[in-house]
Amino acid sequence: MATDELLLVTRFSNENIYYLSKSGAERIGVKPIKKSIQIDHHLLRNEAWLMLGMPNWKVESPIKFALEGKEHNIIPDALMITDTLYCIEIDRKQNMIKNRKKFETYGKLNFIYQAQKGKKIIIKFFTTLKSRKKLIEKLAEEFQVVCEVYVIEDI
Repeated sequence: MATDELLLVTRFSNENIYYLSKSGAERIGVKPIKKSIQIDHHLLRNEAWLMLGMPNWKVESPIKFALEGKEHNIIPDALMITDTLYCIEIDRKQNMIKNRKKFETYGKLNFIYQAQKGKKIIIKFFTTLKSRKKLIEKLAEEFQVVCEVYVIEDI
C-alpha cells in the first residue's frame, strides 16, 4: 500500500468492502479504523443503521449503573437516546449464554431507567438467524424488557 492511498479494500463473501486508510480518515477528520475480523458484525450494524433511518447513534458506548449497591456495565453495539433509550444489539454468532447474561443486565438497567424516567428501555435486536428470533423474544420476556427482533438475511 502506498502511503498516499486514502481508501483500502478487503474481500468479504466474494464482494469488495471499502474503508478509509489512516490518512484518508485523517483527511476528513474521523477516527481511523483498522481492518477487523468482525467485518460481518460491522456490516450488519451498518445495515441496522440504514433500516432504522440512519439515526444519530453512538457505537459501543458503555452504560454504567448501580443497583442494590452493585456496579453494572453493559456495552450495546449502538445506542440512541430520543424520548427513551434504545439499545441496539447485533448478533451473528453470539453464544446464547452471553445473550442471556446481557438480557439479565438489560433487565436491571430497565428497572433503574423505569424508576428514573417512567418508561422502559427498548432493545432493537438484529440477527441473521431466523432460529434466534424466538429465543431472543423469550429472553426479553423473562427479563421483562421490550425487545424488537429483526432478522436480516443475505448479509
